[in-house]
Amino acid sequence: MERITDDQFDALLAWVRRERAIERLMYRGKLGFGELLLRRQMNYDRLLRESAPGRASS
Repeated sequence: MERITDDQFDALLAWVRRERAIERLMYRGKLGFGELLLRRQMNYDRLLRESAPGRASS
């Protein structure tokens, strides 16, 4: 099994936190379905960028 790096773990943890925030907005009725899908896709794209090997540290 391949081990993940600390940076990849941090990116995954940040993704989980953003997903939970999106779900809270949805359950409070502050997000429409289209915006929910858009935010989830943007969050997933960000996870892929942040967890890519060799990415520049911010």
